[in-house]
Amino acid sequence: MEQQCQAPPSGWLCTRGSGHDGPCAAVPDIEYFSNAAEARVAKLVKLVEAADYLQHCRRRKEQYLGYGLENAKKSVDRASDHYDFLRSQVKM
Repeated sequence: MEQQCQAPPSGWLCTRGSGHDGPCAAVPDIEYFSNAAEARVAKLVKLVEAADYLQHCRRRKEQYLGYGLENAKKSVDRASDHYDFLRSQVKM
């Protein structure tokens, strides 16, 4: 069985064997792009959940103020930081 060419970049497969002469005959690696798409969707779902939680914290901020200003501020800051972190992980 002939070994696969290792020259193409991530996400691509060469249809020619290892050590071939000339350029690769590259085709998209469907599994690679499918897994990348699934991972991106999972990150987007987490981002949406974090955004929902951030909005929840902002809406409830007045109620949180009853527990003391510091606790209300910390709740919103934590939710905001988490949202910002997740947003940085998703390339739009």
